[in-house]
Amino acid sequence: MNKIFSKTLILSFSLLLGLFAFEDVFTSRLNFSKIGNSKNNSYYLTGDPASFQFDGNLEMISTGFNYSDKAFKRTYDPTVIQNINASYYTLRQIDNKSFFAAGLAYEDLRLKDMWGSREKDFYDDYFSTADSSAGKTAYYGPRLQFMYNAELSKDLFFGLLIDYGVERGLKDTFPQTITIMRNSSYKMGLDYRKEKFGIGLHARYYDDQTHYESVKFFVEVEAKTFMGYHVFYNENSSSRSRKKRVRNGLEAGGHLRVGRVDENVVNIAASFLHRSSTSEVYTSYSKPRGYWERQGLHIKTDFSSYSIDKISLKLYGEYLTYNDWGKSLISNTLILENKESYFTAGANIQYKPSLINKYWLGGGIGHVAYDYIEYLYPFQDKRSGIEWNAYAGAEMMFSSKLNSGIRLHYEKTVPKFYWNTEYFQNIGLGIMLEHLFSFGYIGANFDFIKQNPSDSEDFNRKYQIILTFRRK
Repeated sequence: MNKIFSKTLILSFSLLLGLFAFEDVFTSRLNFSKIGNSKNNSYYLTGDPASFQFDGNLEMISTGFNYSDKAFKRTYDPTVIQNINASYYTLRQIDNKSFFAAGLAYEDLRLKDMWGSREKDFYDDYFSTADSSAGKTAYYGPRLQFMYNAELSKDLFFGLLIDYGVERGLKDTFPQTITIMRNSSYKMGLDYRKEKFGIGLHARYYDDQTHYESVKFFVEVEAKTFMGYHVFYNENSSSRSRKKRVRNGLEAGGHLRVGRVDENVVNIAASFLHRSSTSEVYTSYSKPRGYWERQGLHIKTDFSSYSIDKISLKLYGEYLTYNDWGKSLISNTLILENKESYFTAGANIQYKPSLINKYWLGGGIGHVAYDYIEYLYPFQDKRSGIEWNAYAGAEMMFSSKLNSGIRLHYEKTVPKFYWNTEYFQNIGLGIMLEHLFSFGYIGANFDFIKQNPSDSEDFNRKYQIILTFRRK
């Protein structure tokens, strides 16, 4: 049961990350405190569908509730975030050389007390539109994911991952901005796997088209389109205002494994990434606003050792760097540049005295650096700092039918410049229970995170509850 449960967690994280991360965030840093000592490490480093390995069939239903209150926030952030979601996914072996997985999710996201922002995330785009109203916005819609994996010839595997979603948003105050987002992601890869050696290649294409429409736009509501975070363009008042944003991204990379997965193994993965974004505003005539490009490199590596009885060790490292530049489409002028880099190194040790119990302890330290420059309004913010985290956890069987787990973590993070604090100290607690019944497994996960800024008495809290059912 414990072995099956661990594999289920791997699949759950992989599918849920794709299903509920609706917008493409270009690339995400890995959370090694949640991954633990997974032996399926080529997949979690790359996301290459050709590297995914799973034995047997799986069927799972999940529903979750997230709640965040932000006493400490940026100007255009919501005060409260509430998210209710549900998902169903299944994995089926077609034959002994191929399998198919599919997932369907629906999400209802509520952003409350949003001052001025028409965007779902104002700070995720250098050409965001804001107005002088305040209110609440609801975003909801389905998301589909399909994965296919097959052995083409001896030791050579092919994988395909398709992700597609449509989301609608509506702001409850004037101007009642309607948002419609459609995005899709297509990823494929090849993985050549021998007992002591593996190599793979993967590529991904991302497409996102988002449309905003203010159906009632009063003169007393002042709208602005920001170019960077300090320069804005005043939009004309009209009976109807529209905005269109188009994002396209490409990723190409590969990975290398040396060593047996169940002994001593080294993995390294690298990806090159490029994304472009164009924003246009329409009132009585078309008004192009901005064009933004981002390019980067992402390297991840780990060393895992299982040579000591009952003890396993993982050493890991990650490096991410990217450069941005944005120009005004009104004057065809370069208006901003941004450079970011992240480096992390850490270790995780796990003690497994039996097949049903395990305990782990780990931590990491890293360096982050930001350098943001605006040219139309001379401004530069350059900061860097050390980040670190420490975590511990355990999984224990209380009986032949009840499995439990607990996870604790404490970390320091350095935010980007538009947070008015030097750093955050975060405390987290996670609790898991899963019980076996005659019809299948029912599980519950609870997570709590407290985010403390360095120079404020206010703090932010996040609660998450996830209920799951999976067949035996």
